[in-house]
Amino acid sequence: MVKIYIGESPVDAHIVCGLLNTDHIDCEVRGDALFSIQGEVPFDDSTAPYIWLNEPSQYVKAKRIIKEFVTHKTRHKADWHCIQCGELNEGNFVICWQCGEPYTPNSVT
Repeated sequence: MVKIYIGESPVDAHIVCGLLNTDHIDCEVRGDALFSIQGEVPFDDSTAPYIWLNEPSQYVKAKRIIKEFVTHKTRHKADWHCIQCGELNEGNFVICWQCGEPYTPNSVT
């Protein structure tokens, strides 16, 4: 197992895990329960939610998907059309609300 991503929140970590699972990458979120005790203990990498990659052979593919997610999350969020169902999604969505297809850079309107 390899720690591959540290989330800003449990929601962030679960979204990334969901994106990875959509591409058949075996991973799991850990440490998300510790997030609720922030303030009681120092908040650092040991208390942040993180993702474990269960198959190290999928590391390169997983890092590429995570990089796309982080890039999309931090840049200007343009609305985009889902390449699977054609639904228009607001820029802050990284997964199509209609069918669950992940955002891809070529789907921006």
